[in-house]
Order: sequence, then C-alpha cells, then structure tokens
Amino acid sequence: MPGTNLEIFYENTSSDKPAVSVIIPAYRSSAFITKTLDTVKHQTYRSFELIIVDDGSPDDTASACAAYMRANNLAGMVIRQPNKRIAGARNTAIAHAKGAYIALLDHDDFWLPKKLERVMAAFDKNPAAGLVTHDVNIVENGKVIKHYRCGAKTKNITEHLLFKENILTPSSTVFRKEPAVKIGGFRETAEFNSVEDYDFWIRISRETEFYFLHETLSEYQLIETGASKKIDTHLGNLEKLLIEHFVLLYGNNPSPEVTNKINKRMSIVHRSWAKELIKAGRTQEAQAHIAKMNSLYRWYWKNIFITTLWLYKSAAG
Repeated sequence: MPGTNLEIFYENTSSDKPAVSVIIPAYRSSAFITKTLDTVKHQTYRSFELIIVDDGSPDDTASACAAYMRANNLAGMVIRQPNKRIAGARNTAIAHAKGAYIALLDHDDFWLPKKLERVMAAFDKNPAAGLVTHDVNIVENGKVIKHYRCGAKTKNITEHLLFKENILTPSSTVFRKEPAVKIGGFRETAEFNSVEDYDFWIRISRETEFYFLHETLSEYQLIETGASKKIDTHLGNLEKLLIEHFVLLYGNNPSPEVTNKINKRMSIVHRSWAKELIKAGRTQEAQAHIAKMNSLYRWYWKNIFITTLWLYKSAAG
C-alpha cells in the first residue's frame, strides 16, 4: 500500500460520506483526460467521490485534473505521487477512498451516464456480491469494433479465470472496498505489470462472489502504442502469474487431471505468444513458443493451426 511523498493538488470533502469512490490512475493525460472526467460528472447516480492519482506524470496532469474538479465542484481528491505504475496509483487511491465501494476507471476510458446507477442497483439486488462488472464496447478511432461480454457460465469464477481467460476489464468493474483491502489491493511488483488487474480478480474471487451485469455501460478505448515491444513483457508476466496461482491452489504435485488442464492453459499462453510474434513479423522468435505450445498440448486443433501458419510464414520469409 502507498507510503509518503504524496502531493495533494485538490481536496473537497463532502459532509455526506459517498457510497462510491471512483478512482482514476492518470499518467501523461492532461491532453485528453477531461473527456473521461466528463463521463463521471454526468453520472445519474450522485453519491460518489472522485479520486485521481497522477502517477508521476512529466506533464501537468495533476493541475489539469484539479482545475476540472474545482470548476465542477466535485467531491474527492487529486493526488500526485512518484511513479509507481498503475497498481501503485490504484492502491494510493483506495487508501484514501471514503466509499464502501470502489469503481475503477482508466484515464482514457468512458462511462455511459447510467453506469453507476445500474451497477449500484445490481449490488442492492445481489447482497452477496462483492464485485459487479458489466459489458463493454471496444472503441478504436471513435468507432465500436467489438462488443465484449463479461461473464462465465460457471459459479467457480476462480477456476474460470485460471483455466479459461480474464473475463473482466478495469473500467467496467466496481467492488466492495473491504475484500479489496483484505487481500492487500493490487500487487505492485514489476513481474505483474500489465497483468495486475488479472491477478487482482483471481485473488478477490477467493474472497467474494461476482455478479455479471449484461448491459453495456462503458467504452474501452483501443490505443496501440509500441505493441510489438509489449508482447514479451505482457505474456511473460501472464505466464509467471498463472504458474504462481496454480501452485498456490494445487501445490507442486497436482493430480493428472489438473495437470492436463494446467498444460492446456499454458499452451494457450504460448499459442497467443507465437501468434502475436508472427503478426509482428518476428517469425523466427515464435519458434520457441510453437515448440513449448506443442510440448504442453500437442493435438489441440488451434495449436495445429498456429503451427501450420508459422511453417507457412517461415517458408515465405
């Protein structure tokens, strides 16, 4: 959790305790964050505060956010801290949050006006739920290119997250503060960069129930920046993350049935790794991941397809 060296740029504490703390980690976002803040300001549900953490931006992000909140008389805070990456910024915001619920919002994503209203109604109707998430539109250059449906056809969310896929996005997720604090918030170590949210979902799924609200209430802005360079970092960290959680859940000697499921899941990681490297024109580097993928789960048809694609690209190039 956060330490000292925090600079408060804005603080407006309402006499009424807010139900929800909206937290936004911000970095180099002075040029565009007002569009995101507008979608918070226009929420129909009003019992919220807004906590923005400028994570050591070299621009005037903190000043721009403070000016916006002051002009709109919004309850909450603007905090600037030395750069700790997104997990550290979220933890700082959670530590200062007064609400019993935490709503995540990334600095370049947007909410629809009824987002908080509909999510808080879902909590009211499902008191056992400690986390509510909803569907998302994926937007690129102002155009919806994909609809992302959050959820899983199982009650064992932990197993689904481990063996299938990540089924949540940060800007679509609201959770109770209590279980989040209990698990220690987001892990800030470098080995979880870019997968810190996935790790958080897995850990909090062991503490509370999830509820999936099938309404589209936010937009995720797809922005590709240096994607090729991020392939190895992201998928390498994903590999480490899954291995750690498999050991925590099943020990070092899982049953043959579990081992087969683990091998299939890890083969999917290496298949994705190979696929992304091929797409980036790094065909030779994909070879090691093709080999690992097939050693883990050889005869899966998707693995065969990627192997065939790799052979074709290798022969052509």
